[in-house]
Amino acid sequence: MQRLSKRAGFAWSDLLWPRPSVNVERDNILLLYHDVLWSSLLTGVINTFLAVFLLRLGGSAVEVGLLTSLPSLGGAFLSLRAARYVHRHRRNLNIVIIPSLLFRLGYPFLAIVPLLPLAARTWSYVGIVAISSIPTIISNIALTSQIGDVVSVDRRAHVLSVRNMLSGASATLAALAGGWVLSLLPFPGNYQFVFIGAFLLSLIGLYHRSHLSLPKAENGDEPVTASVPALQVLRQPVFRHFCFGLIVYLAGLYLPTALFSLYLVRTLHASDSAVGIVGTVGSLAATLAYPVWGRLLGRGRLRRILPIAVGGWGLFPAFIGLSPDVLTYAVASVYGNLFGAGVTTSVTQALIEMGAPHERPTRIAIYNTLAGIAAVTLPLLGTVLYDTIGIHAALFLATALRLGGGALYATMPAWRADEV
Repeated sequence: MQRLSKRAGFAWSDLLWPRPSVNVERDNILLLYHDVLWSSLLTGVINTFLAVFLLRLGGSAVEVGLLTSLPSLGGAFLSLRAARYVHRHRRNLNIVIIPSLLFRLGYPFLAIVPLLPLAARTWSYVGIVAISSIPTIISNIALTSQIGDVVSVDRRAHVLSVRNMLSGASATLAALAGGWVLSLLPFPGNYQFVFIGAFLLSLIGLYHRSHLSLPKAENGDEPVTASVPALQVLRQPVFRHFCFGLIVYLAGLYLPTALFSLYLVRTLHASDSAVGIVGTVGSLAATLAYPVWGRLLGRGRLRRILPIAVGGWGLFPAFIGLSPDVLTYAVASVYGNLFGAGVTTSVTQALIEMGAPHERPTRIAIYNTLAGIAAVTLPLLGTVLYDTIGIHAALFLATALRLGGGALYATMPAWRADEV
C-alpha cells in the first residue's frame, strides 16, 4: 500500500480528504480516488442486494432477469448518440456530474416500493431501476474518456488499478455493513435504510468528482464539433478484433447474471447475512487483486494479460454451478473476483488507449452498445434456460462463451497506446 501511494505522489492519509497542490495531475488522480471511494458504497449495495431485495419482495425469475437487462436497454440504442454529445462537450464536467446525480436519485425511491400495493411492488421496483439507469449512458462514456484526458499514458494502468482497488474496498465495506444492518432491522425497513444511507454517502464522491481539472483545448486538437463515426473506428484492425472478442465474451458475461442471485437464494437458500458475507469476501478478493493486475498490465503488457484475465474469469460460472453450499459458493466468488479485477482493469485500459484520444468516446460507445445489447437479451435468455435446461447447464454454457472470448483475445494483433 505504501509503495502504491508513493507512485501516485500522495500519502494514504490524503484519502481522508484531498489537499490541493501545484501538481494538477496528482490532484486529479487523488480526486478520482476520492470519487470512487465514496461512490462505490452505493455500488456495493446495488451489486450485493439489489436482486435480493426484489426476490424478498416476491419477484419472479423473469423479473430478476428484467432487473439486469432493462437498465442496459438505453445503452444498446443510445450510446453512439451519447458519444457524439460527449465529444462536443468532453471538456465540461457537467456531462458527468448531472447524469451521475440523476442515476443516484433513483435508489432512494426503492425505499418507497414496499409501501405500494402488493401487485405493483415488483414491477415498480424494476421500472425505477431501469429509468434511473438512463443517465449513465452519458456519464459512463464521459468519465472513462475524461480519465484518459487527465491521466498520462504511463500512469493509467496504475491509476485504474488503484481506483478499482478502492472501489472494491468500499464495496466490501458496503456489503459487510449492509448485511449486518439487514440482519438487525426488520424487513422492509432494513433494505430501506441501507439504500438511502448508501445514496447519501455516494454524494460525497460526486462532490469530489466535480472538482476535476480538465485540460484546455490546444492547437491541433480535434474540433469539438467533429465526432468520429463508429464505422471509421471499426475499420481499424486491432479494435475490430477486440470487438469480435467482446461479442463472444459479453454473451458469456451477461447470460448468468440473473442466475447467480437465483442460485444463491433459491438453490442454496442463503440468508441475508450470508448474502452479505458472500458479497464481502468477493469484493475483498477483488480489492486485493487490483494492485497486482495494475503491475501486470504496466509497460505494454496489456495485450498479453487481457486473454489470461478473461480466460481465468471464464471458469467462474462453472465453479458456481458446482457449489453445493454457501461456503463453496463464497470460495468460487473469491476466485471469480480475483480474475474479474483483471478483466475490469484491462478492458477499461484497452478502451482508453486502443486508438487516438479523440476517438475515445466512440470506442467506449461501441463497447457500451455491444454490452447493452448483451445485457438486455442475455439475462432474459438465462432465465429461460433456467426454466428449460436448468441452472447448472446454463452456467456451463456461460463458461464456454467466456472462454471463447478469451481465446479470441489471445490472437489479437499488437498496438501502441493512443495511436491510430
